[in-house]
Amino acid sequence: MNTTRNELYNDLYFKSQLNKFLSRKKNHWASRIEKVFKIISKIDSRGNEVLDLGTSIGTFAFEFATRKYKTTGIDNSKHAINIARQLARKYGKDITYVVGDVSDQNKFNRESFDIIYAGDIIEHLLDETLSKTVNNSFFWLKPGGFFLFHTVPMKYNIVFHKSPLWIILVPFSIFPDRYFKKAVHLVYTVFNFSFKILTGKSYIEKERKTVHCNLQTKDSISTLLNKSGFEILSIEPTIMEEKFLRGFKKYFFGNKEYFQKDIFGISWKPLKT
Repeated sequence: MNTTRNELYNDLYFKSQLNKFLSRKKNHWASRIEKVFKIISKIDSRGNEVLDLGTSIGTFAFEFATRKYKTTGIDNSKHAINIARQLARKYGKDITYVVGDVSDQNKFNRESFDIIYAGDIIEHLLDETLSKTVNNSFFWLKPGGFFLFHTVPMKYNIVFHKSPLWIILVPFSIFPDRYFKKAVHLVYTVFNFSFKILTGKSYIEKERKTVHCNLQTKDSISTLLNKSGFEILSIEPTIMEEKFLRGFKKYFFGNKEYFQKDIFGISWKPLKT
């Protein structure tokens, strides 16, 4: 497993992340950053202690610190944290960075943070690790604290955005969403079965070996949050990049949940009674 992670999260990966950070005001990160802080502007946080889960090279930790939050970032990669620390020093940001596994509850004390941000990490964690991480977030949050997340892409990305399979679904686009979802899932299931016959592994099994190893739906994330004790305030499937909202696909599927690529959401740890 470690060998696989090292192969996926190599120097080239973090160099790409650094390039995105340096041009974040002009690339797709700009709209994500704007969206996250728009959500935060609408909540009533009792404090300003923030944890950035899977901080990588610290892009969002940097943005939180810029807005005067007391910020901590955690990532399993020493290389990523080293880059994050260098950026913080270079730009004079007071950020605490920790090398560690987000599924290890002992990394932080109980009720340490007012906000935990899980940006672009959910899709990188397999089920067991993801479940532990969400449980840990509940443990680390103060009562009344907020768990904010963004994940991309969504489960049916292969159907709508990485293959021509969407063409099969055009006649079903007039159906109510609950029936349309069943049609999407059927196409996805048949594709996986066919992929396994042709290659020896289903597309899901292949996906599990990639960086985006665990793609979600609104329902799957809702279930995960509810099991951990969170109260969900909002979960919004959307598309942040305009290039995915062009042409016939937008016309037929633009308002369909499974067509979306991004999920933004915020949940709340109830106050003690």
